[in-house]
Amino acid sequence: MDAFGLVPMLTLLHIVLQVSSSAEPLTQPVLSVWPEYQQYYEGETIRLSCSTFHNLTVKKNLMVQGYRFFREDGQQIYQTEPNAYRDGMMDIWAQRNNTGNYSCAYWLEEAGRKVQSNQSPSTSIQVNAAPPAPSLNYTTFDSGKSIRMECTAPPEANKIKEFRFMANNMVVLIRATVNSSYTHNLTEVKDKHVTTVRCAYVENLHGRNVVSRSSNPILIDQLGIRWVRLLAVGGSFFTINGLIFLISYCISLRSRSLLQKSEGTI
Repeated sequence: MDAFGLVPMLTLLHIVLQVSSSAEPLTQPVLSVWPEYQQYYEGETIRLSCSTFHNLTVKKNLMVQGYRFFREDGQQIYQTEPNAYRDGMMDIWAQRNNTGNYSCAYWLEEAGRKVQSNQSPSTSIQVNAAPPAPSLNYTTFDSGKSIRMECTAPPEANKIKEFRFMANNMVVLIRATVNSSYTHNLTEVKDKHVTTVRCAYVENLHGRNVVSRSSNPILIDQLGIRWVRLLAVGGSFFTINGLIFLISYCISLRSRSLLQKSEGTI
């Protein structure tokens, strides 16, 4: 075969190779989970991270345009753009119905059209129920001007690390002692109010601290009193706000006493 006949054949071979190369499927991404546990609990945050091998896309001078996340039935549940590391992230606030298998895929633009990769191998997530909710009870004292909240964990909770009292945007964290209950006092303060109060506890399960479900709320407004977090009692624990209030209150009492004495001597 002469050189003139060889040129068309080489050209045809180049076209065939180019078409077959462009038709190659994109590399599968990898789906990872953080933190990596065998099981999760309600209320925990789970991060899914979808990543691909950058050099295979850079070789074609193409960049990943976005990521999609899927459930086991193939339904897309989330779509996002790549972050600064060219990965796709999805955060899950764990609930029982999040149990299942997850996968992800990425897409890029080639010749003006979107091309999606095959889905990653699936990753399984198991979400268990959080520790059962504590009970929250209250009693009023000081002629109804103060309220005492008692948070009691259920008997099966035996590795309690902490109690939490939650009111509006405020959270009081109290280190647990040997007791399965803890008391928190609220007292009336002008110009601020708390509408509802809940409590929870933190239990050590499988080597990590897990927050229980929240107790039923106590609606403070229905008591006709306005409240703010002031003082936690139990051992030697006092909140900073409580100390500030006590110091201010003592100073005001002392000033009032001195004023009365001075008036009595005039």
